[in-house]
Amino acid sequence: MGVSCGLGGAGVLIASLMATSLGDTVWPLVPWAWPVRMSMLPGIYLPGVILPPHFKSLRFILEQSLKGIIPAAVFFTMMLVGGLVWFNKWECGKTYD
Repeated sequence: MGVSCGLGGAGVLIASLMATSLGDTVWPLVPWAWPVRMSMLPGIYLPGVILPPHFKSLRFILEQSLKGIIPAAVFFTMMLVGGLVWFNKWECGKTYD
């Protein structure tokens, strides 16, 4: 349980660093950073939201969206297939009710 809490805490800290300009190049490789970065992109369309200057161009938005959507979709697909295999093999045993 301690390892899970430690990894979760480290992931939150990594995600907060990825929200700044420190993570501009490596955030697609860190799953904890995906929700943070992808949630920042729609902020361009909200009035009154102060964003970093490099978030102003449409090209940057499209590049960042593709960098986030592709790894997230691949990871989701791998987890879905792995979960289906797991539950089919180990959780669908005989019931003795």
